Amino acid sequence: MLSSLLHYQDVIQRKRLFLYPTLMLKKIALFSLIFPCTLFASAFPEPMVFDLMRGLDAKKGELEINTLMASTFSGNDQHLLINPEIEYAMANGFAVEIEVPIDKKPLSTKFGAQYTLTKPSPQFMLGLQAIYEPFFELGREDFSLSTVINLRLREKLSVVSMIGLRDATINGRNDHYAFILNITFFYRYSDRLSFGLENDRNIYYGKEKLKALSIPQVSWRFHPLMKVQSGLGFNWHDNKNIEGYLRVIKEF
Repeated sequence: MLSSLLHYQDVIQRKRLFLYPTLMLKKIALFSLIFPCTLFASAFPEPMVFDLMRGLDAKKGELEINTLMASTFSGNDQHLLINPEIEYAMANGFAVEIEVPIDKKPLSTKFGAQYTLTKPSPQFMLGLQAIYEPFFELGREDFSLSTVINLRLREKLSVVSMIGLRDATINGRNDHYAFILNITFFYRYSDRLSFGLENDRNIYYGKEKLKALSIPQVSWRFHPLMKVQSGLGFNWHDNKNIEGYLRVIKEF
């Protein structure tokens, strides 16, 4: 009888070990359905290539780690660029980031800060973004200052724009200036799924060049604190390459 009792307890324990993770997965799935948005959801989606440092309506303590992977599929300049970065909101409406672009080896370190000038709103927000990027080689340093505009056109249609200037120096001497213009139109299909069309333009003064990128993209939140962005577009700069992008985002 004692052996039967021990066997029964062993069976119960095994069932608990099996059922516990199963119930946890069910709870997580149910949580994702009931609360489809992240705890730190922004009223506006973010562009994929020229992303924000959290949303303009970021709350103090928000933390994000993400990686953007970019690859060319045509032309002579075929390569894979990886851009891991970390973003943190030090106060409501004020966030910073550190990014390290990698092309076989680290190329530079980007230091950025973003400040929101207006109160959080689902209709309109205005902010400033500054980026300082020293390169590991060539003695080059880039500094850019941009205005960030979030505007809702309709309930599901919005636009996010960045307008600014970039100053590039090599060994302390000016190499060129660039006018920055990034306009992305978004259609929010649901709280989990958004579609966008990002248009990025860089007009170089002193180099007489135009860098233009147009990329349709999709953003999918598959977990309350995780989402993925992907897109395939056309780069009008130099070799006119077809480029693919993938960004994986984890929020805390």
